[in-house]
Amino acid sequence: MTNKAWLGVDPGASGAAALITNEGEALVMDWPGSIPLALGTLRAWKLEHRIELAALESVHAMPKQGVSSMFKLGMNFGAWQAILAALSIPTVLVRPQEWQKGCLHKSDGTDTKCQSLEAARRQWPDVDLDLKKHHGRSDALHLAEYARKRG
Repeated sequence: MTNKAWLGVDPGASGAAALITNEGEALVMDWPGSIPLALGTLRAWKLEHRIELAALESVHAMPKQGVSSMFKLGMNFGAWQAILAALSIPTVLVRPQEWQKGCLHKSDGTDTKCQSLEAARRQWPDVDLDLKKHHGRSDALHLAEYARKRG
């Protein structure tokens, strides 16, 4: 365990976690819907890498979002906080506007999900980001890069 790594977490329902290393490796994990499964993957990553910092997207309620979806989002956010705390991984909470600044470009699409995917496909061409639903992976990768730059 000699290489440094940084972690990014998008806590959304279609969210993901991503780990990037100082050697250029990038790993992604979709939210499995289970705390024990997510904990197991992150524990394995931590055994192989020295995780310097995690950036967890700080999410808030949005207009016209249903009560059920907001409850699920809050539950996922809390689950990720617990997982990171249980593994003693230093964590910063990051608003979407903070990590998006400087890495997303309007020319990459009509919304931030498209922009995130296009930017991530350029920066991490070996990561599976082929589907539109992979925006959670791309956001997590950008969050990991945010942690690397801030860590």
